Amino acid sequence: MNSDVVSSLIGVALVAAAIQVYRRPATYRLRTGPQQQLRASRLIEAHGRSDLDFFKVWPEKSLFFGPSGDTFLAYGVGFGMAIVLGDPVGRDDEIAGIVRAFTTECHRNDWALAFYQTQPDYLAVYRRLGFRRLKIGDDAVVDLRAFSLDGPGRKSLRTGLRKIEAAGIRYEHYDPPIAPALIDEMADVSREWLQLPGRRERHFALGHFDRTYLGSTPVAIARSGDGRMIAFANMLLTDRVAIGRADLGQVRRAAADLMRRRTDAPNGVMDYLFLRTFMLYRDRGIERFSLGMAPMAGFTPTESASAEERAVHAFFQHLDFMFSFRGIKAYKAKFATSWEPRYVVFRHVLDLPRVGFALMRLSDPPRVQV
Repeated sequence: MNSDVVSSLIGVALVAAAIQVYRRPATYRLRTGPQQQLRASRLIEAHGRSDLDFFKVWPEKSLFFGPSGDTFLAYGVGFGMAIVLGDPVGRDDEIAGIVRAFTTECHRNDWALAFYQTQPDYLAVYRRLGFRRLKIGDDAVVDLRAFSLDGPGRKSLRTGLRKIEAAGIRYEHYDPPIAPALIDEMADVSREWLQLPGRRERHFALGHFDRTYLGSTPVAIARSGDGRMIAFANMLLTDRVAIGRADLGQVRRAAADLMRRRTDAPNGVMDYLFLRTFMLYRDRGIERFSLGMAPMAGFTPTESASAEERAVHAFFQHLDFMFSFRGIKAYKAKFATSWEPRYVVFRHVLDLPRVGFALMRLSDPPRVQV
C-alpha cells in the first residue's frame, strides 16, 4: 500500500486518540473480582517493569490470566477492538503463551486486538506471533543518579528555580497516606485546572482525580507565600518490589501522573515542582524518574523504523502547528537524560483506525466529582 495512503488512513483515525489518550468500555464490561485484582497486584510486585502497571488493576480494566495463573494482562474493549494496556506481566517464558491464549479469546468474541504503549522487551515475541508494530512516542526518563543543576546547560533551570523561590513559593512533599484536608485543597486546584481550554479527566492509561487513589500516592505541592496551594503533582512508585508500598527507600523508579495548577500560578511552577522532587528522590536513593510519553517524537539516527512508521510520524509532524508534538518533547527534553520508545502492536494496517477510535472510547471518562 502506498505510504501516503497509509499515513492519511491511519492519521485521520489516530490523531484525536493521540491527543486524548496523552490515557470504560461503553459497549462491553466483564467484572473483575477483588481476588483477581489482588493476584494481579502480587504479580506486578514480582514482575512489574512499566509505569503503566499501576493502572492495570484499576476497576475499569478487565484482567486475563494465563493458564498457570502466573501471568496476566489488562484490557478494555471499544469499537470491537480489545486494547491491552502495555505488555503482559509475568514470567518471560509465559509471555508468548498468554498472547496466544488472549488472541484465541479475542477471536472467540470477534474482537480485533492491539497492545498499547508496549516497551521494546517483547517486540520479537509479538513479531513471531504475527503482530506488527507502530512506534507512537518516547518516554522521557531522568537519571536521578547523575542529576544536578550544576553546569552551563542547567543555567536556565537554576534561574527559574531561584525566581520561583524569590516570589515566596515553597515546596512540600507528603508520603501516603495523604490527609483528607490536603486532598480537599488538591481538589480545589484540580477544579480550576479543568477550566483551562482542552483540559479534562482521562482514563485507561492515565490516572484521574480520585480521592482514594491520591490518598495512596506521594504528592508534591507548591504553595504561595500566603500558604495557598497553587500546584501539585502526584507520583507513582514503579519499582517492581515496591508498588503499593509507602517505603520510598525500596524504590528504584518513580513517575509523575497528575500535574495540575491554578490558572494564576506563575510560569515555571511545574518545573519547580519537578526539580525539587528530583533532588529529594535522588537523595532517597531513587534511580530514575519518568516524565511520561512524548507522542510522535520521531526516530533517532540509529533507530530502525518501517515505512509505515515513518509515514505516520511524518503525517503527525505536519500537524504540529495544531497539536505541538515538538513542543511536548522540547519541554520534557529540558530534564530527560534518555528516551525509551513506546509502541502500538497490532495485526493489520486496517486495524489501526479502530485502535484510534477504541482508545478515544476507553479514555473518555464518565463525569467525575472531586
